Amino acid sequence: MDTRLSRLKATFASPETEAAYQAFISEDDRKSNLRVLIFALPIYAAYIVLDVFSLEQPQTAIAIRLGAFALCYSLLVCFRPTIAGRQHEWLTLVIALIVAHAVNIIIYRYTDLQDAYYVGLVQGCVFVCFLLRMSFLKSAATIVSFFAGFVLAISGKAGAGEAASIQTVTLGSMVGVCTIGAYLLQRFRRFDFQKVLIIEEQNAQLSTLLERAEEDNERKIAALNLLVHFVKTPLHQISGFSDILVQSATSENPDGASENAQYIKQATSNLTKSVNGLLVYHRLDEAEANAAPEPTRLSVIAGDFEELLPEKIAFKKGKIGDAAVLVDPALLRTALAAFVEHYKEEAGDASEVTLSADRVDGAPALVFRDDARILSAAQFEEMTKPLTEITEYLGHTGSEMAMALRTLARAVSIIGGSIDHAPLADGNRFVITFPEAQARKVAA
Repeated sequence: MDTRLSRLKATFASPETEAAYQAFISEDDRKSNLRVLIFALPIYAAYIVLDVFSLEQPQTAIAIRLGAFALCYSLLVCFRPTIAGRQHEWLTLVIALIVAHAVNIIIYRYTDLQDAYYVGLVQGCVFVCFLLRMSFLKSAATIVSFFAGFVLAISGKAGAGEAASIQTVTLGSMVGVCTIGAYLLQRFRRFDFQKVLIIEEQNAQLSTLLERAEEDNERKIAALNLLVHFVKTPLHQISGFSDILVQSATSENPDGASENAQYIKQATSNLTKSVNGLLVYHRLDEAEANAAPEPTRLSVIAGDFEELLPEKIAFKKGKIGDAAVLVDPALLRTALAAFVEHYKEEAGDASEVTLSADRVDGAPALVFRDDARILSAAQFEEMTKPLTEITEYLGHTGSEMAMALRTLARAVSIIGGSIDHAPLADGNRFVITFPEAQARKVAA
């Protein structure tokens, strides 16, 4: 958010920032102006005592003062939020002009400048500048209006030369001081708002860090739960078959030793796959923190996938085109390696994979078709579910969990894309979408 200030208006240079500031202070300023006017207007009316003792015929002056008081006090009803609460500055300005120019009318009609009624206008300037909350331009316009009205009021006074000059200079100097004060006050208030914005930004950053820490903790707990469950079975197998192997080797009939050793090897392999799969999955957290997306063409991604795919699987390339996507190289390598691992292990019966490019919901995408064992929607959902969403570990059977598609889905999610699956009559269709790179970045 742009927090620069306009030197002339004492407002934020950015309309968006100024609107946010006005929304932030509006309600408090409305309440403040209302409270100040509720107490200030009766004090203004109390100056009737001055009229009585200072003027020879105070009745009309008293009527003017009371009329201004009654009109302004009735306008306070408009300060209610349901009526014109958001326009409280204009209401405050109107009330200030009414009471000040009522004084100017009294000065014009009923005083000889010996009564020092101009002091009331000096008080009004201080009142507008330091007690009422209006923008600088409104405050300055109000104060200057006080002074202009006074000059007009005394311009027709006969024989008031020296007193008029003194009072004009005094009131003029106060107008200047109060105008400068109003300007500085508005800038200081916006400086405070800048600090509020900084604090809010820092709080948002802290909230993001806290959310990430909580997510990281959830992932670590999920990994621990998974590791405990899927490591126990291979360990039990290794321990049990090792005992059998020892017994077979020391018995008179060691024919089953080879078979038992094969069980141990398989259990060890399962354990290694489980640990390695978890390590790759959780290294995505570090890759996410250090991600630096680069424009990459879909044809390059297709070529990398073809190089990683086992030779026993026939690869066919359809129309790829020249579209480019924005991906982090490390995350992309992990995603492709995980997808290839899926065809090596979980879909080891696949003999052919066809790859083409398309656009899905406006986003560039790679479409994979294979002839492997058909996955149902429920199976695909289970195989791509994040570890943090798995609640029933004991519901899984076997000594290892399929991590390839799960790792692929998380890597693609971090990149900013998505993976979808649809079962076909003779295989599966996978669609991986990517965030599109801007044309100027691709050219660079």
